[in-house]
Amino acid sequence: MSEYFSTNIKIPFRELNKECKEADVSVHSLNYGRGGSSDAEIGASSYYDCNHFRNAWYSKMNRSVSGYHNSSSFQGEYEDKSLKELKHIAFLRGREIAKKIISQWSLEDETLIIVRPPNSLSEGNDRDKIVKNASNHIGSWIGCGVIAFLELEGHEVVPIRYEEFTSIRQKHIHKIDTPFRLILVDDTILKGRTVYPWIRLALEFLITINSEKFPIDNYRIDVCTFFTRFDGIKFLENKNGWSRYGLTTQSISENPIVNPRVTGEMYARILSNLVDSEDRTPNEERLIQQQGY
Repeated sequence: MSEYFSTNIKIPFRELNKECKEADVSVHSLNYGRGGSSDAEIGASSYYDCNHFRNAWYSKMNRSVSGYHNSSSFQGEYEDKSLKELKHIAFLRGREIAKKIISQWSLEDETLIIVRPPNSLSEGNDRDKIVKNASNHIGSWIGCGVIAFLELEGHEVVPIRYEEFTSIRQKHIHKIDTPFRLILVDDTILKGRTVYPWIRLALEFLITINSEKFPIDNYRIDVCTFFTRFDGIKFLENKNGWSRYGLTTQSISENPIVNPRVTGEMYARILSNLVDSEDRTPNEERLIQQQGY
């Protein structure tokens, strides 16, 4: 297991009735399990630690924790945490991902299109239900942490929920007026089966953006996650490619956008309670002062 992992996967694809192309899909993970004995490590960045966190979260919501992701219902150090505390931990994991994004890439004059992961709780189209269910979803809180940190540090961010990713909104198009980077954010990549169809949507998104506004020479997708297993990477490498039938452009929608996010007051409170002062950025320190913490 390593603290940071990055790899590039080539995805061959073809637009409908056009020639074959190739997309660069880069997977970036704060923590990485290579399989076998390394997955048996128990710690703040291990496979089992992520399972313990998920078990604790699900238990607070009376959700089942059985299945591939969990061999037991053990909650580790998170057993005595409240759901509120777990949400704040997830938010800070998103903040860690955002800090790595800034440290690894040159982002000057780039708009960051941040796509949050699919919600395991059905959202529907009701605004109140979207906000409520996003508030009870691990990946949504991690996405909130990514977006909040990047925006506070002065980066132009266009947030998109996975559930609205199948149809681009006019508001999305209008906000992208510089070169951009498309970033898919998830909590974990284990088997890779969740990310696989997501990449297809991302390619269709890029095809639509290309036809609407920007000439795209290099189809590039970045996937950022807190923990990744070797199995998931191999699945993506061995099962990539959408060249048989071809991809098409998406529809442009005028439907309203709902993007749940944390308030400045909540961000400041989480920082004040859980992040040491030496680990805060100057912008975060100013936010804490502005919010009276």
